[in-house]
Amino acid sequence: MSIKTGYEFLETHQDLNIRLQENIRIFRNQGLCSPSADGSPVQAIIIPDNLKLKTLQNTLTDEGFLTYAVYSPTVKQGSERLRICLHSFNTEEEILKLTGIIKEFI
Repeated sequence: MSIKTGYEFLETHQDLNIRLQENIRIFRNQGLCSPSADGSPVQAIIIPDNLKLKTLQNTLTDEGFLTYAVYSPTVKQGSERLRICLHSFNTEEEILKLTGIIKEFI
């Protein structure tokens, strides 16, 4: 029953996907990501320094943004990254504030 309800919700709320794709476009237009994750709501930004990445993640947390840092040795040294998951409920103002903070660090 829950799966059917989920599909019914998605059918009646198709605007959510449209808004999510618009948010992805806004984020990607800020020029922070590689082309490999273009249409995905999960975006990664390479921050090749564990300390710098940790500082950025802490700053974003302090500003109310939930992000996920992937440090070496989990990934190859020099390819440390910040993972961001965009949602349909994010506002353009939030996305621009997020990307503005990130741009200050890279």
